[in-house]
Amino acid sequence: MTGETLGNRYELLHKLGGGGMAVVYKARDKYLDRTVTIKILRSEYASDDSFISRFRKEAQSVARLSHPHIVNIYDVGTDGDIHYLVMEYIEGENLKNIINKDAPMSPERVIDLASQVCEALRHAHENNIIHRDVKPHNILVTIDGRAKLTDFGIAKEVSATTLTYGDNVMGSVYYLSPEQARGELAGPASDIYSLGVVIYEMLTGTRPFEGDTPIGVAMKHIHETAAPVGEAVPGIPGRLAAAVHKALDKNQENRFKSAGEMVEVLKVSTGKQEKDDDLIFDNNQVVYTVSGEKKKKTNRLFIIAGILMVFIILAGSGIYAFNKYMNTPNIEVPNVVDMTLEKARSELEEKGLKAKVVEKIYSEKEENIVIYQNIGPDNYTVKPGRDIELTVSKGPDMRTVPDLIGKTQASAAAALLREGLVLSVSINKKYSDKVEEGHVIKQSPGKGASIERGSKVKITLSKGPETETMKIPDLIGKDKEEALETLRSQKLEFSIFWESSKQYPKGRVSRQIPGPGDKIEKSSKVKVYLSSGPGPDIQESRVKINESLIPDDGEQHEVRIKVNDVDGNRIVYANSHSHGDKIEKNIKYRGSAKIEVYIDGQLEVSKNVS
Repeated sequence: MTGETLGNRYELLHKLGGGGMAVVYKARDKYLDRTVTIKILRSEYASDDSFISRFRKEAQSVARLSHPHIVNIYDVGTDGDIHYLVMEYIEGENLKNIINKDAPMSPERVIDLASQVCEALRHAHENNIIHRDVKPHNILVTIDGRAKLTDFGIAKEVSATTLTYGDNVMGSVYYLSPEQARGELAGPASDIYSLGVVIYEMLTGTRPFEGDTPIGVAMKHIHETAAPVGEAVPGIPGRLAAAVHKALDKNQENRFKSAGEMVEVLKVSTGKQEKDDDLIFDNNQVVYTVSGEKKKKTNRLFIIAGILMVFIILAGSGIYAFNKYMNTPNIEVPNVVDMTLEKARSELEEKGLKAKVVEKIYSEKEENIVIYQNIGPDNYTVKPGRDIELTVSKGPDMRTVPDLIGKTQASAAAALLREGLVLSVSINKKYSDKVEEGHVIKQSPGKGASIERGSKVKITLSKGPETETMKIPDLIGKDKEEALETLRSQKLEFSIFWESSKQYPKGRVSRQIPGPGDKIEKSSKVKVYLSSGPGPDIQESRVKINESLIPDDGEQHEVRIKVNDVDGNRIVYANSHSHGDKIEKNIKYRGSAKIEVYIDGQLEVSKNVS
């Protein structure tokens, strides 16, 4: 589309890139004479009215945002069936490219960029807009180091397919919050979690969770704890490390209460950890820091609490019970993954443990199968009575196939996408008297079928009504009347044209469209070109008949010479001869010809001349 103009205003200069939903161009606003970025929706979305309506509404709400660290949206437009956004053009590169080149990045630089993004999120959240897809790819950094957050709202439209489609989605799932991975609605805390992942990656050069499949990465977001950033890169300030892990807390309630709170913590996180600082960890996750006088007060509180606890135990005569518990042998936690919930519960109870179902999620496993346990196996031991938290499969995420009959290919793809399904790239085509060309006449599976999320649906498109066809006869070289009679006999319409020709005599067919043997519909018209001359030149060839060709039997034998040229087949010589007669004749013909000699009706000589 480079070189085209949208809305009689935006001239597309060159393509900048593209994703699963849109293609991005650098463009010039001819009215205001400024460079802008144009994002054009791909055709499979542009043909879906309900999607377009939501897209425009979302874009208009984001356009109300005005912040130095948010890419401005200038306009939302339509040109024919093309739907597009006009945005601020940023001279720079995205943060993902910077991370690939520069990570691990210095804490000072990380705090600077992260604080700017935090300010952008604070402004958006205060205006009731959630980004839902915070990742380095959506953070642009200008040449003077200013961060600009872009692509607001787009993730909302594709949230139903987050774990299903291609490389672009795989890029998003690395930054997905646990609640989004569970299919829950995203809120401000979700954006804070995603920004925590971005900061982690800037500091270490790696993401906290990696995996071969989107579902594998999502499960890690839900269940696993990120390794402390200090393990990968020593020397990261303690307050900054604590801020990162607070943002990455699985529980939304334990994260920063707002982007505003997060940015205030980031701004005071510079510098190395003070000598008397301590980091407090819970399950390998940094919770907060204690330093100086606060540390002394904390220690005193622990001492007082400890003394009180001892007195309480003594006063209640609990020393015996306490010792008994401490001396109780540990129990090895069995592996109950891939068991049914009932069997897993029985296995744990036999060991003196308790099964606690914490959540049920969709997975490839059958319904009611345990897919994750928070403790064990691998020789992990606990005290009797310990709760073992289990995540149980709800079975595959089954979706209902929508009715695609009568839709265009693009509309069918969009309808399937909304249901978390995929249009097969293998598309059949058949003639149909009932369905317009280019529209779906058949689908597999059919409407209402229940299939697993991400499954492919095949369609057959109509080629329109089948028309009767026939082969065009060969008219070349025929005279006008013979050619037209041939066409009339086959009920074909024709048009006559004249053209000069040296190959065919005047009045003969020199050319035809369609050509001989081509297939056409019976209602089609044939173009017949007749020669207006001058035609081929008359030429002459001398033919000598060897006397040995005539039998030596004392009898007379018939000798004939035949010519086949543009004028047709004709006998140019016929006479009787006996053995020993010398026969030499000058034969005239037009253009090129075949000359044949017959003795008593038997072909003896044949040669082509031109």
